[in-house]
Amino acid sequence: MAQRPASSGGSTGARSTLPSGYDDPKAQFDKRAALETKKIKELLNAVEKGRAQLESERKVYCEELKKHLIAYCADETIGTSSYITSI
Repeated sequence: MAQRPASSGGSTGARSTLPSGYDDPKAQFDKRAALETKKIKELLNAVEKGRAQLESERKVYCEELKKHLIAYCADETIGTSSYITSI
């Protein structure tokens, strides 16, 4: 294999740009980091939304239901003797 002749420009430093066809690794990393950060934020939002929904359901079924059952049992018209005999 033949070697390339040294450039006549006298520059011995490394080239600052990558050859065409290659992407900058830092730019690729930054894109990937931004994409993964976006996915994590979306997942966090979905988890928070699910947590809020579960908390509201817990409140309805555990706290509100108890209050309504107490009010239902305290109602005088429900516990009449004709109602009890019909049951």
